[in-house]
Amino acid sequence: MGFTKISPQAGVVRDGTRYSAKGSWYETDKVRFRKGFAEKIGGWARYVGSRFTGISRKIHDWKTDSGNAYLGVGTTDKLYVNQGATYHDITPVRLSATLGTDPVATVDETAVVTISHTSHGAVIGDYVTLASATATGGIGTSSLNTIHRIVALGAPDGTNPDDKYRIVCDAQATSTVSAGGGSSVTASYEINVGLDEYVRASGWGSGGWGSYVGGPGWGSAPALGQASQLRLWSIDNFGDDMLACVRQGNIFYWDESAGTSTAAVALSDRTRRTITLAGSSPVSTSSGNTVITVTDKGGHGAGVGDTVTISGVSGAIGGISAARLNVEMTIASTPTKTTWTADIGGSNASSSASGGGASVVATYKAGVYYTPVAALQVMMSDVARHVICFGCNPIGSSTINPLFVRWSTSENAAQWQPLSTNSAGGQELSSGSEIIGALMTRQEILIFTDVGIQSMRYSGSPFYFSFTEVARGMSMVSPNAAVNANGRIFFMDRGSFYTYTGTAQKLTCPILSTVFDDFDETQSFKVVAGANPDFGEVIWVYPSLSGDGENDRYVIYNYVEQVWYHGTLSRGTWNHAGTKIYPLASSILIQDLDENPITTTTDATSNVSISATAHGLDIGDTFRLIGASATGGLEALLLNNEHTVVSVTSDAIVFTIADTATADTGGGGTVQLYKTNVLYNHESGHDDDGSAMTAYIESGDMDLGEGDQVWAINRIIPDVEFRDGDSADEVTISLNGHNFPGDAQASLTSAAITPSTGQAYVRARARQVSMKVQSTGAGYGWRLGFVRLDGRTDGRR
Repeated sequence: MGFTKISPQAGVVRDGTRYSAKGSWYETDKVRFRKGFAEKIGGWARYVGSRFTGISRKIHDWKTDSGNAYLGVGTTDKLYVNQGATYHDITPVRLSATLGTDPVATVDETAVVTISHTSHGAVIGDYVTLASATATGGIGTSSLNTIHRIVALGAPDGTNPDDKYRIVCDAQATSTVSAGGGSSVTASYEINVGLDEYVRASGWGSGGWGSYVGGPGWGSAPALGQASQLRLWSIDNFGDDMLACVRQGNIFYWDESAGTSTAAVALSDRTRRTITLAGSSPVSTSSGNTVITVTDKGGHGAGVGDTVTISGVSGAIGGISAARLNVEMTIASTPTKTTWTADIGGSNASSSASGGGASVVATYKAGVYYTPVAALQVMMSDVARHVICFGCNPIGSSTINPLFVRWSTSENAAQWQPLSTNSAGGQELSSGSEIIGALMTRQEILIFTDVGIQSMRYSGSPFYFSFTEVARGMSMVSPNAAVNANGRIFFMDRGSFYTYTGTAQKLTCPILSTVFDDFDETQSFKVVAGANPDFGEVIWVYPSLSGDGENDRYVIYNYVEQVWYHGTLSRGTWNHAGTKIYPLASSILIQDLDENPITTTTDATSNVSISATAHGLDIGDTFRLIGASATGGLEALLLNNEHTVVSVTSDAIVFTIADTATADTGGGGTVQLYKTNVLYNHESGHDDDGSAMTAYIESGDMDLGEGDQVWAINRIIPDVEFRDGDSADEVTISLNGHNFPGDAQASLTSAAITPSTGQAYVRARARQVSMKVQSTGAGYGWRLGFVRLDGRTDGRR
């Protein structure tokens, strides 16, 4: 018989048996289809060499009017802004406080230090910066007065977790001190880190009737707050500046003009209004107390708890000096729309009086009364530049309403009080229990609730936004599971994929069961969608049941070819990065170590060694251990902390720890190595960040006639185009087969194909044969044409 041309149709057909996929491709990894033919996908290389702490859950790119290019990166631990080669830590501070006298306690011969702070509000893993502490128990000021990661709550015996916590210093105490540090110790706490894993019982439900993953359970009690949730971010830019919201937490604002060394601040701390108060006597005192009254005839628009700074008061009023009046103060009451009061403390006024002069200036912060202080997502509208919060607290409350949508007035991120003179407002959605997420499209915003999709459109005065239900009975599997590509919205729900172009339609997916049969539903909120417009692709990266709880699989829909394909890839985020050359995606660098990988030695008291084959870390890199048990006299909380690499080999890491090991031993139990992460430029080169990348594609079964004849194959005529490589480039074409669909597949033969290979002689015999094309080398790509097999019938069986 003549040559048999192998020409499966483009795309993968996997929801069936290998034999039912005859004439199709059955399995792929890191292979795409373009113009009907299979080719190795583009590789990836580091966007910049530096790393960041935590797993990124959101990235957002933008350029300023002056041409500065930025990336916002929200991780499980931190918030960064990237410019050039550097990630600048702009993580917001949630609390700054002066601690009580002597809040530092040490224990002889350990670096674990206990800090006392009543109602500190911290959780394990939070970052705190101490300052002004004096040397205590032999631990010097440089070791105490720095940033620390909280490793445990409570005293060493576990008591008082709300009022004490423990940190690890880089020096060991030489004595036990129960109270030290002095009377001026301050602590600045970054926002709570939240959880690394999605907890089904969190959010607005924990299962039960009518529940969904992350959704409301009938009669269940809400468990709100970022510390009890998977830490997800939403990020957008407000002109040159950046908005960021940690899900179920506060909304933060980073001011580009303040520089990359300045942390983001709560939106409530933004200046809303600065005005010179009318009249010559806008400030008044009351005899015998410290409460002052300020008159703002323009209407202050403030609420109780808001902060305002007074300046320009000339001279004392009622015995209270100008220095005590020209300060930042907190509003205590708002008797009228034009007056407010504040208690400035100190000595009482000696008389009731008014004054201040004609140059008194009031600078109002956005405040906590009108401004949202907790939300599920933040976004800036493309029309009229409103800041929009989805699933946020109503005015006058600090509790999230998961269906409430609010927006600021146009062009002002700090003005949230709805007035007849501005465009601020809000609307509670009429159906559902929770907003999962929202996505900007052309001339509308799609809001995905747990029961459907609502369209939010700008309508102008007097209501400014209108809301219409456009789909019901579908949602998103995660807040980041939708993407805008080629003027269409593509999104992933539980068990299906959809597209939206004014109406929602389910996409036919021939690998649907392959995806969802190996989908870790318990970690569904980690799913991210992205676009790769140069190749007409949308990608979803998701966690598999066979993985470690993080995203490790991908599925791609090519809307140009209208085909699907899938494979393995660990990515926390994906962004098509319109201001960059390449799409950007973030790594998830977690390594499961062999059992008992930790080695301690008493003759090298400050060094600990970890066995970690192909760890990829360099000297100076940081990492974290998870799950390590006490080893060699070193406590588990000392080991399960952040460390810096001091020396490396290809299969081991050495780091320094201040405590002294008491034994030469190995141990640690089951340990995971969490590395600092990087951003990758995708479609850059052909390799995995400089290393070889395995890519393959395999067909469904092929046979002769009606499958009643045995096929004897003796030659392969390859049709492979190699790209950007040299004469040593190679793919392997393998033939695998069996005689009956129920039999296990066996390897029949394989041939190494290089650019100079014209034909390859092989020997293979089976009733049903599949072809696999695979590459494992570095530095080149390839594209597959029509491979031909030379064979004959070899009888019937």
